[in-house]
Amino acid sequence: MLRVSQVVLCVTVYVVASAANPGSAVDIGTPEVPVPLAQPGDFTSGALGRPLRILAVMTVDTMSHHLWMAPLTVELAKRGHHVTSLDVAMPKEVPPTLNVTVIETAFPKMDSKWLRHFQESGSLEQMAILHKFDLDECALDLSAPAFRRILDPSFKDTFDLIVLDYVSDCQLGLAHRFGYPGFVVVSPFPGSPWLYDLMGNPAVPAVVCNTLVPFPHPMSLWQRAATAGLSAYMKLLEWYFRGEVDEVLRTHYGQDVPSAAELRRHVHIALVNDIPVLDTPQAYVPSVVPVGGMHVRPANLSNIPPGLADWLDEAENGFVLMSFGSVLKGSNLESETIRAFVEAFQELSDVRILWKMEPEVVGKASLPSNVRIEKWMPQSDILGHPKLRLFVSHCGGLSTHESSSNGVPMLGVPLLVDQFLNVDKVVRNGMARMLPMPEITKARFVADVKEMLQNSSYRDAALRTSALLRDRQNSPLETAVWWCEYVARHRGAPHLRSPALDVPWPQAMLLDVVALATLAVLAVGTAVALLVRTCLRRLFRQTEIETSAGTKKKTN
Repeated sequence: MLRVSQVVLCVTVYVVASAANPGSAVDIGTPEVPVPLAQPGDFTSGALGRPLRILAVMTVDTMSHHLWMAPLTVELAKRGHHVTSLDVAMPKEVPPTLNVTVIETAFPKMDSKWLRHFQESGSLEQMAILHKFDLDECALDLSAPAFRRILDPSFKDTFDLIVLDYVSDCQLGLAHRFGYPGFVVVSPFPGSPWLYDLMGNPAVPAVVCNTLVPFPHPMSLWQRAATAGLSAYMKLLEWYFRGEVDEVLRTHYGQDVPSAAELRRHVHIALVNDIPVLDTPQAYVPSVVPVGGMHVRPANLSNIPPGLADWLDEAENGFVLMSFGSVLKGSNLESETIRAFVEAFQELSDVRILWKMEPEVVGKASLPSNVRIEKWMPQSDILGHPKLRLFVSHCGGLSTHESSSNGVPMLGVPLLVDQFLNVDKVVRNGMARMLPMPEITKARFVADVKEMLQNSSYRDAALRTSALLRDRQNSPLETAVWWCEYVARHRGAPHLRSPALDVPWPQAMLLDVVALATLAVLAVGTAVALLVRTCLRRLFRQTEIETSAGTKKKTN
C-alpha cells in the first residue's frame, strides 16, 4: 500500500521541479530544435485514390497485445492497403497485401522470476519496474535483425501511416526515420495512463483511479490523494528515464534524431481499449478514440476442435471454462494452489471443467473425470458456446471484453497490472465475483463457483452488459480503421492535438492556481490575525490606562 509520505513526496518533488523551471525536461512543450509538423492540407495518400502504405509495429511480448492489434492490421489489408507488420506472432489470417515479419526477440524476456518479483512489489516499485522493463524490451527489439532491416538506410520503402503498439518513447523514432507520416498509437490496456499522458488527455484523479491501484468509487480523501500522487510519480518516472530513452534513440536512429520530448509531438491519434459500459465514464480529447473490444468477433463454434467440441456438447449440466491467459504459466502457480483446484474440481463433479493449462504441470492421473486440460483453445469461440455457465479468468482486458460481449459471468482471479481494475469493473456490473489468488482454497473456490452457478443474478447482469456492448453506432474495428485512414489521408492530425501538452503538468492540473489561492488565503488570514491582535492590544492598553487613572484619583 502507498504511504501518505510517499504520495506527498512525489507530488512535492515534481511540482517544485516544474515550477522552478517550466521550460526544463519536465515540460514537453516547444522543442529545442524545430521539426516540421504535418500540415492538415498535405494530402499524400488515400485522397489520390491509391492504397495506403502502412507500417505496423507491435512487438510487446504478450499474446494479448498481438490478439488485440492483429484484427486492425488484417482489416486494413483487406481494404486493399499495403501493410508491413512487425509482430510477435503470425495472425490467423494473412491477406495478400499484409506482409508480416515475426520479430526474433519475441517472448524471451518475461519469465517466472520477473513475474514473482513484480507481484511482490508495491505500487510505486511496480511502476518503476514497468518503465525499466519496457525500455529494455524496446532497446532489445530495436537490435533485432527484423527491426534493423527497416531502420537501415538501404530500406527505401516509404509509409503514409505508422501504427505503433505504444509502451515506450524509444520507438517514436520511427516518425523521424520515415519523414513524419501520420502516426497512430494503440494500447490494449484499458485506461492506459501512459498513453493518456502522451496525448494530453486530462487526468481526473478525483474520479478515475490509476490502472495499478483500482480504488472503489467514490474514493475517499486518502485514496484520491494516493491517485493524484501516482499521477505525479508517473510523470516523475518519465522525466527520470528520459535521458536513457534519448540515448537509445540516438543509438538506433542516429545522432540527428530529435529527443523523445520532441518526437511525442508527432503522435496524432491514440486508439484505446476503453468501453464506457465497463470503464469509468470520462472525458476524452478528440485525439483519443475509444475502440474497446476491437478484437471481439462473433463466436464460431466450428473453430472448436472436433474432439473438444463433442466433449462440451455432451455436458448435460453445462461446463466451466478456466484460463489465466497467455502470460501466466502453470509453472508460476504454487503447488498448493494447483492441488486446491484439483480437489475443488472433484467436488464440483456435476459440471464439466475445461482448464487451459500445460498438461505436464498437472498429472493427468490425478484429475477427476469431469476435468479436461488443453494447452491451447479458441477461447473467444468457446465463450460463445451455449452450455458455458461460468468463466474463471485472470480478467485480462481481452478476456473481460470477450466474456462480457458473450454474456458469460466471471469469477475473477487477478494477477498483474490492469487485471485488478478489470475485475473491479465486472464486479460493479454485477456479473462477477473476485477471488484473489493468495486466498484460494478448496472450500473457498467451491463455494464461489457454486454461488455463481446457482444464483441467476450473475447471468442476468452478464446478459445486460452484453446487450449494451453490442448496441453501438459503429463497431470498434470500423472506428479504428476509419481513424487510421483519416490520419494517413491528411498526413497527421495536428489540429486535434491537446493544448494540455503545451503546459507543464502542474499547470494543467491547476496546482499553481491552488498554490496561489492558498497563499492568498494565508495572506488574508495573516492580515486579519495581525489586525485583531493590534486592536486587542490597543483595547487592553486603553483599559490599563483608564484603570491606572481611576486608581490615582481614588488615592488623591
